[in-house]
Amino acid sequence: MRHVILASLGVAALGLVLLGVELGFEGQRALFAYTAGFAFALSTSLGALIFLLIVNTGHVVWIIPLRRLLESAAATLPIYLLLFLPIALGYRTLYPWAHPDDFTSEHVHRQLLATAHWMSPRLVFLRAYGYMLVWAAVSHFLRKDSVLQDKTGADALTDRQRALSAAMIPVVGLTATFASFDWFMSLVPGWYSDLYGVYFFAGGLLGAVGLVAVLTWAAKRAELLPPGVGPSHLSAVGRVMLMSVIFWTYIGVATLILIWTADLPHEVLFLAQRIAGAWALIAGILVFGHFLVPFLALLSRDMKRHAEPLALLGAWLVLMHAFDSYWLVMPSLGRSPHILDAGGALAVGGLVVAFGAWRSSLADPYPVRDPNLARALRYESE
Repeated sequence: MRHVILASLGVAALGLVLLGVELGFEGQRALFAYTAGFAFALSTSLGALIFLLIVNTGHVVWIIPLRRLLESAAATLPIYLLLFLPIALGYRTLYPWAHPDDFTSEHVHRQLLATAHWMSPRLVFLRAYGYMLVWAAVSHFLRKDSVLQDKTGADALTDRQRALSAAMIPVVGLTATFASFDWFMSLVPGWYSDLYGVYFFAGGLLGAVGLVAVLTWAAKRAELLPPGVGPSHLSAVGRVMLMSVIFWTYIGVATLILIWTADLPHEVLFLAQRIAGAWALIAGILVFGHFLVPFLALLSRDMKRHAEPLALLGAWLVLMHAFDSYWLVMPSLGRSPHILDAGGALAVGGLVVAFGAWRSSLADPYPVRDPNLARALRYESE
């Protein structure tokens, strides 16, 4: 685990260097790149938490040998309390609602004034840290009970995790939605979409499932998982991955249809920015790389039952999710894509992975005394 931490810190250092170079040329662009990286990493961690809440609530048995991987990914959520600070400090540079009088468009100006109280800096940041504390607390208590069960083997801890997960699904869903509105949707002046929050955590869920596929392959290779974890468990991960690809695509197409049907200037602005110039290339990459390629690949039964190709596809989807987060955030700046912008995802992602690897090293790699572990290892599927 030590080498993973060191490698992740090395990636983070490279990202910080790229951001530093970009900062020397244009500070605003560096802050937008950091925000895009924050959106990518945060949505993936939230996706892991949402996935964990769903499988706990549904009492999904096959996930038990892999559940600690999800718990470790969700356990990174406390670090965002620190990683959000550059965004909080640079809010005047990022957000249109910080200076509504700069906009001459009557619609934009009216919209910003109408939301001025809700989007006042004090309330925005009070909500921000409230959201992050909720996520950190939920992930902490779920992991705490799971690790405690490794020592006691108490069946009651499984019931407690299930009850907490069921209660927290709507809470996490709503807070993730409002956070996406506050931090990312508000980057586009005067624009809003009811589906934006769903799109945000649909992408995060897909990124998290891809990450689980990569972590499963790495844990199997390091012999950290029980021998019973085999093709059936991998196939189950692959089926969830296919579902997540379809879900993300459905929400994306629904958003496009609503904007297209309304045909209002202030709504079209969002897409117009993201299909202009070089951004059209990234939009095309998302159509093929985030949907078409993984959708067709995941139709293969054999591919889903082998760790290496599934992990490769999982890593590809994590990369595509990074592009998607970049495409959501960066065009709001009104600039073309640039290679230095990758510094945001590398810096935030590297720090998060290092923190997650450190937390993962403090517990067993799988729930060794879960009462349903033996049943989970006998799981068979086509």
